[in-house]
Amino acid sequence: MTKRERVMAALAGADTDRVPFSFWYHFPGGDRADEAFVRNEVEFAQRYDMDLLKVMHDAPYDLPGGALTVESAQAFAELPVIDPTAGNFGKHLEALKAIRERLPDDRPMVDTLFDPFAYGDKIVGRKLVELLRTHPEETKAGLESVTQSLIRWADCCLDVVDGLFLACGAASADVLDAETYEEFILPLDIRIMEAAAPKGTVNSLHVHGKGHLHFDLLARCPVHLVNWSDRTTDVSLADGRAALPHTCLAGGIDEVTAGDVAPEEIAEQVRDAVAQLDGRGMLVACGCAVPTDTPAENLLIVKATLESL
Repeated sequence: MTKRERVMAALAGADTDRVPFSFWYHFPGGDRADEAFVRNEVEFAQRYDMDLLKVMHDAPYDLPGGALTVESAQAFAELPVIDPTAGNFGKHLEALKAIRERLPDDRPMVDTLFDPFAYGDKIVGRKLVELLRTHPEETKAGLESVTQSLIRWADCCLDVVDGLFLACGAASADVLDAETYEEFILPLDIRIMEAAAPKGTVNSLHVHGKGHLHFDLLARCPVHLVNWSDRTTDVSLADGRAALPHTCLAGGIDEVTAGDVAPEEIAEQVRDAVAQLDGRGMLVACGCAVPTDTPAENLLIVKATLESL
């Protein structure tokens, strides 16, 4: 099977020659979408030969006047909808095109997209939870502008990549309670994935967080693939299968310890993940980004283990 055939079969719950896999990390250099970023992504994909390439999206959200944050709830409410082909997002779009052109094979490629909560929280200086409580109407208006911007982005980038990888930043109890998440944020996450559905063939959802996840709520999102930190939260891969019997699941590798354990520990996690899901309808993946300094042998062993099963 080619990488694309393998991934698409896994998404459909069909037989594969082996379980596909992926993992990712943030490259050094911070917020950028330059030639070094393109080169890093392509070299990473070639070195580790993963079946699905998840491109990081570290380009900042464009704010009026080049600001990094806004200082008030009213300023957040007045955010304009951004042009996804201009500014930082436009640079990232060109980077996606370059990565796609340089990949030597047919592997699917998805672009990481942080959800309205994650972007909004950064825009207001990590005070979004407070603003939801003290200025709910202004906060809803700002989140609506961000959502419209991300829907526009989805339409543009899905002409280049195979899907979005939406990272949901408030889907755990350590960030928002279930009621607040369901009222203010979940509908926005759903709207983005609904907008991506007509074009995306590998639309994915990352349930970000630790401890207790609002997993049952996110099950409403229309996606092909769901990823979360199954080793560090209250939802195992087997639990995920029970909740989402017809959705492809991605996980199994503990990203928290990936840089510290021996390669054989990673191999054992891979074998356990495959056993939990009977090797069907799954990708072996990290629960979130692995540390940038993870030893190469800890990543190379993933494919080797899968090929040995």
